[in-house]
Amino acid sequence: MGNILNTIHPLLTHVDLDLHLLICDILDGLVMNDPFLTFLAKLLRRLNAVSVSSIEIGEPDYDTRVEAYGSIKSELFSVLKEDHALIILSQCVYDMSSEKLVFWQNASRALLSFVQFAGPILNSEKKYCDEIISKFELQDDEVNTTQRPNETCVTWMKVSIQMIIENIFLSI
Repeated sequence: MGNILNTIHPLLTHVDLDLHLLICDILDGLVMNDPFLTFLAKLLRRLNAVSVSSIEIGEPDYDTRVEAYGSIKSELFSVLKEDHALIILSQCVYDMSSEKLVFWQNASRALLSFVQFAGPILNSEKKYCDEIISKFELQDDEVNTTQRPNETCVTWMKVSIQMIIENIFLSI
């Protein structure tokens, strides 16, 4: 699945909302083959939520999007795989170009959360930063998402952080 996600993430920074929703559909389909994508698919769907009310059909669902952005904290990245983080950060980059101030503000906070997570790892002398990551482990009441990421062992290395910085922050 990593190859698919690595192909999708650059699209999220440049394509419009209609294609974002199609990417959400693709991720929903991939969940059938890889249940580890469930959290990512639901979060991305919420970050691209559109109103279903008859008055505002097709307009952004501000409440759902802001709530989804509220769940992206530095602690979240400690339990995400690199390719999942790339998808979320690519969405943030897209929303940074939004004319809607609320999306720009929330996306910038989410990007800052990643920087706060990555800083100690980049400054660490150890190749594997398990003890740093353990500081950021999610508490059950800290996540406002419909489902937590699967409890898999995720190890972030400096090279992983550097790759994300190159793909997200330096490609803007």
